[in-house]
Amino acid sequence: QQPQQNQQPNLQKQYQQLAEKTRSQMQAMGQQQEQINVAGLQYVMHSLLTLSTEQEDLVYLSQQTEDRSLVYVELARVQRNVEQIFGALSDTLFNLSKSIPQFSNQINTKSIELKGQLERALSQMAERHQRNSTVASRQAFGGINEIAFLIANLLEQLQNNSGSGQSGNGTPQSIQQMIEQLGEMKGNQQQLNEQLQQMINDMQGERLSNDQ
Repeated sequence: QQPQQNQQPNLQKQYQQLAEKTRSQMQAMGQQQEQINVAGLQYVMHSLLTLSTEQEDLVYLSQQTEDRSLVYVELARVQRNVEQIFGALSDTLFNLSKSIPQFSNQINTKSIELKGQLERALSQMAERHQRNSTVASRQAFGGINEIAFLIANLLEQLQNNSGSGQSGNGTPQSIQQMIEQLGEMKGNQQQLNEQLQQMINDMQGERLSNDQ
């Protein structure tokens, strides 16, 4: 009888230790999941900033390109690429929404709207219609920025809650760092703009020569 009485406190202690260990493991897993969520959102955010730059260029080039110009073939190719990349990002956002309680359903709703806007922009470029292409591509540009803004707010909320928004080795990028990187990318994008603009001028010049 005496050994059983001695064993009971030991069992209680073991259960307490096991419970503490389980709580610690669950907390660590929760923190790990939060880090995965933040990293996933940052990846999407960075990709959206890049797409925003490309879409802004498409708006500008659509404005500069005449109706029925063959340049729209190239613009449509770039627009299709933007559409396909965002399709993959939209799937990522939907998966992240399942594991982030603070995730606003508005983001998924806006993603669906943006898919339609990108599809319309591509359709109008395929038709080589200047005004409609410009309007549709501008709407898509606004849609990309709107989703990026919503994700930026969500990221800030998550980082404030977890304290992971501080800079340092091994910590996720801050929104400010992403914006700074986007600024550096602008130089490369500007070169692409100039090349595309030169192509537009060359093709329009050839058409004028052929018409004369």
